[in-house]
Amino acid sequence: MNKLKYILYCFIVFSFLGRAVTLEETIKENLYRNPQIKVSIQNYKASFYELKRVMGEKRPTLNLSGELGKERTKVDYSFNGSRQLTEHQLLLSGRYNLFDGDELKHKIAEKESALILAKSQLLQKVNKISFSIIEVYLQLLWKKSLLEIEEENYQNHLETLEKVKIRLQAGDGYESDYRQTKARVKLAQLNRVLAQRLYREAKIRYRRLVKDSPSISLMRIPRVNFYFDDKKVEAFISKAYHNNFTLQAQKSQQNISRELYFQEKSSSYPTVDLELSQSWNNNVHGFKGGDSGQKVALVFNYNLYDGGVEHASQLSALKRSEMEQESLEDIKLMVAEEIRLALMKYKVLEEQIALSREQLSYLDGTRELYELEYQNSKRTIIDLLNIKQEYIHAKAQQVNSTFEQLLSYYQFKSVMGELTQLFRLDELLEMP
Repeated sequence: MNKLKYILYCFIVFSFLGRAVTLEETIKENLYRNPQIKVSIQNYKASFYELKRVMGEKRPTLNLSGELGKERTKVDYSFNGSRQLTEHQLLLSGRYNLFDGDELKHKIAEKESALILAKSQLLQKVNKISFSIIEVYLQLLWKKSLLEIEEENYQNHLETLEKVKIRLQAGDGYESDYRQTKARVKLAQLNRVLAQRLYREAKIRYRRLVKDSPSISLMRIPRVNFYFDDKKVEAFISKAYHNNFTLQAQKSQQNISRELYFQEKSSSYPTVDLELSQSWNNNVHGFKGGDSGQKVALVFNYNLYDGGVEHASQLSALKRSEMEQESLEDIKLMVAEEIRLALMKYKVLEEQIALSREQLSYLDGTRELYELEYQNSKRTIIDLLNIKQEYIHAKAQQVNSTFEQLLSYYQFKSVMGELTQLFRLDELLEMP
């Protein structure tokens, strides 16, 4: 199974090299080789084998021990006062626990919860790293789109400056218009430089999580179809209580604390073990010759007084369990808040995008009319420059709203614990 997963991983990685990368492909290509994911996988495997180790305690034990050597024994009735013999001893013993106050039962339950905790922490890390890749992927496309707008704006201002210059040379313009337009060109150039810096910063952040930055022209803005009404918000929150990885991890942590408390309570009960042994001895304790023996016994142990240690340990474990319960309630409030914020933001941005689209439609037509009216001396250069700037600002605002809405959608999916399903990431994880 592990070989098949490795082949699948290699196929995914090598098939993506040097070609278009969608958001899903980028996540799959870079998630598995992330060091934090690898650490979490190893932690999960360690918890798996720790559970197997504890479950082995349910079975009986069998030990074989032996001795061979010289033994000197003081013998009062011996002429020499001592006797030295070559000693041989062999002991085969077995033990099986009949009753331990259910300590082993709760210990196994603790390790099972620890395994679930390790898996939840792994998926929590997968969820976090995936969202980080989503952020840098979208930020790179976002800043690239804004840079293209500023480059378009700069070129438009250069064209306007050339028109003003021609009119001035023809004696049909003003020096002040020419100077004002040159100032606006410098402002557009400054905005373009700022956009270039933000774009380069986005590329640097992208390379931190995605080792080889792909050609931007091959990247694609993801499309999502997500519609909901306010009546579904509470249903989303209820679903997140079952799927959110942080909540799952905290529930497992609470179960661990509860099982540790029961283990502490188990120490208040006696233990009963069945012991069987067979021994073979020769020349032991100064007696020549051999002997052998068998033993079958019930071994009873009961701690009658320990100075209050058990009681204090039980209270400590109980308080830790109560603490984990309060932490769980706090995380539930946090999850509900994040879902409501993400959905509210998505809904508001949807309205903003629609309004920006209408605004751009009006501004585009107005801009063309201003161009004609300026040529006919019905508009000043300030009017023309202002409408161009307003149009560029509205265009940038639409881009900002579009990418913010995408991020709010993936933030919602992250809190819901659904990124692994959305991008089918479980198939890349090697887990026993």
